[in-house]
Amino acid sequence: MRVTYSYESILRAVGQVLTIEGVHHIALRETAEGLLAEGTYRDRTPYQHLFTLNELCALVDRAEGHVEDLFATQDDGRTLHEFLARHEAVAAR
Repeated sequence: MRVTYSYESILRAVGQVLTIEGVHHIALRETAEGLLAEGTYRDRTPYQHLFTLNELCALVDRAEGHVEDLFATQDDGRTLHEFLARHEAVAAR
């Protein structure tokens, strides 16, 4: 079964990571390299992590219980939006 890479599945997978890490006051920003997450821990220590396209694919695969060989490569698109469009994902508008 093919995993659907959509903003919804990506945000759900990233949200699980942020919850496990205990990050609050979260800001997400799409960048050319992937998805940048910024926030703070409970003790107000800053949190910042860039989720690359490869990492996002792996997180979605794991969250949905699938492991696929579909990972982002340089040919998959230069941005998260292009990657999702190429893989027929439903993009939030």
